[in-house]
Amino acid sequence: GIIADLAHRTLPKDFRRIDAREARVVLVEAGPRVLPAFKETLSTVARKALEKRGVEVWLGEAVTGCEFVHHVASPIPSAPPKDPNDLIIPAREGTLRVLRASLAAGVRRVVVTSSVAAVLYGVDRTGKVFTEADWSNPDDPRIGAYEQSKTIAERAAWAFMDNEAKGRMEMVTVNPGLVLGPMYGNAMSTSNEM
Repeated sequence: GIIADLAHRTLPKDFRRIDAREARVVLVEAGPRVLPAFKETLSTVARKALEKRGVEVWLGEAVTGCEFVHHVASPIPSAPPKDPNDLIIPAREGTLRVLRASLAAGVRRVVVTSSVAAVLYGVDRTGKVFTEADWSNPDDPRIGAYEQSKTIAERAAWAFMDNEAKGRMEMVTVNPGLVLGPMYGNAMSTSNEM
């Protein structure tokens, strides 16, 4: 929802050469419904809310026919998991699945929503200006599972681009500190608690 709102409200102001009326926001879900980890009623409410905001929802499909893909999902629990791999594996494998499907479908560019969590944690930040060369240290004992998962997933994405895509597809990452937007339904997720 918030990505669609940004596409239609921000593009015309900040990117004058892009016609926002031609911008399409498509949620591509390989499974049978959106938000598969939640109750089916919330899934239905979320889909209707997304479609009301102009998001096209494609279920049970890969990225065939897309020129651009924006990968936005990664698990974020309300409490740290007992096993960090409960976050690391889905984040890394989900990102790689999107990249593999995109490459196979001939997608031109993938935008991966990463996080400042992939850059700022487990390192000395004193007086530092961070660049694309900087990474969080997932081996630092102070770093949490979410920060590890975002770091490992983004590094795996860049490794995929170097080793498998090899110039046949572009990728860019966005590392926000926080993404805000409207709630769908009454269920409180970790993001909504902020």
